[in-house]
Amino acid sequence: MSTHRYGPASLRGDWLRAGSGAVVSAAVLALVHDDLPVAAALAGTTALFALFAARVWMRGRTLIEMTEDGIAASSRGLAGTPRTGRARVAWRELRHMRLRYFSTKRDRSAGWMELSLKGGGGRLTLDSTVDGFHDIVRRAVAAAATNGLRLNAVTLRNIGALGIGREWPQALMPPRTGQE
Repeated sequence: MSTHRYGPASLRGDWLRAGSGAVVSAAVLALVHDDLPVAAALAGTTALFALFAARVWMRGRTLIEMTEDGIAASSRGLAGTPRTGRARVAWRELRHMRLRYFSTKRDRSAGWMELSLKGGGGRLTLDSTVDGFHDIVRRAVAAAATNGLRLNAVTLRNIGALGIGREWPQALMPPRTGQE
């Protein structure tokens, strides 16, 4: 079994964005409280940054456990409470896998990946800022190959970009439809 987390370094940028966005929008809101439409828009913006901060906080409390049987993610409860919000996908029940890349630059030289897994009634989405992401993708590709899962071309290209599964992509290719 291996455990994986979103470490403090991977969350630092999100904390900075959430905090600075909430502070700036709240400060401007305090200055323009007389103009109702502008105040409503700024209040909404402040609320969105607060929700983003809550999401970052929850990611920091998430533990991903990978075993030979599957992968599970759970969130730590508040001080002394048990883990909550458990999501689990068994490797033998994996029926859908998607690996997407989101670029932050026009030349696609920077960005992050997002892995989505579904099967057996469970669903799990992780992004590449989780420690051990490469190992998780490698294990998911192996499960996809074992299960005869057909992956889309984007997922295969992203798997190749990680240097994973060079022996599997042909077996995982979607069938040709003649409409390409």
